[in-house]
Amino acid sequence: MALVPPGTVEMILGMIEDGDLPEPHPDAMDDWLESCRQAGAGDFRLTFVRVPAAPPRPQPPALPPRPVESEAEFLVRLRRVRLDAEARMADEQARLARGPRR
Repeated sequence: MALVPPGTVEMILGMIEDGDLPEPHPDAMDDWLESCRQAGAGDFRLTFVRVPAAPPRPQPPALPPRPVESEAEFLVRLRRVRLDAEARMADEQARLARGPRR
């Protein structure tokens, strides 16, 4: 496969499946060798057409690097988040204790 252009082997397999080329089999060697002889004589040609690939999609802009926080900074931030959540819960409980507004 390294000696032929990319996709050639798949194209030959497709031609075998379509019946354009005989299947390489010990019982069909005469047909296969005849196809090879025709190719060598120029009577049988395999035309390989390359379809250009779609242009690559533009890459999204790179995100700026995120700063790495230390364990101490994380613990401070975690405490702040917890205090904020507890304050919101206390506010909600106080609102529920007052009952519905009329």
